[in-house]
Amino acid sequence: MDAIFWVILLLSLNILYLWINGTDIFFKRSFWGFLIVMFALTFISGQKWNQINGPPFAIRSSQSKEMHYIYPSNRVQLVAESLIVMSFYGAVALGVIFMNEAFEWKVDLKEKEGQQLSLKENKAIRSKISRYRIYKYIMIYAGLGIIVVFFSYLISIFRMKVHGYPLRFLFA
Repeated sequence: MDAIFWVILLLSLNILYLWINGTDIFFKRSFWGFLIVMFALTFISGQKWNQINGPPFAIRSSQSKEMHYIYPSNRVQLVAESLIVMSFYGAVALGVIFMNEAFEWKVDLKEKEGQQLSLKENKAIRSKISRYRIYKYIMIYAGLGIIVVFFSYLISIFRMKVHGYPLRFLFA
């Protein structure tokens, strides 16, 4: 009953947003890209398997009484585990998007065609270009770091599931 309330609330807020701001959101590239990435993450993480088989969210260890969110066998998958895997795959996708957007950035110089620039305008343009390069490199290295760290976590989760898997990246 509680889930029905939240679904109805979110749908009504969505309709209110579309009524106020119009339907411009349906014509934006980022909206459709987000929907496609979320669709792919849902199926890659195993959410459909969870929906079909109905496993528990997490399990409690009988000896130590602590919660386990990742089942140690490859025959069972918990709901929390698929959410963790989905978020890690989402982080890897975000890293790829950071690197892609860094290469697509353009500097808007607004140069005057056919005219000589003054020394002050020339310094401003050079300053803008150097800031642009710094931001571009930050985006590239941040994206690469996100990809490396979260893909390494994905491999370590796979090693926990499949005992004897020989490869690892950063984390054991």
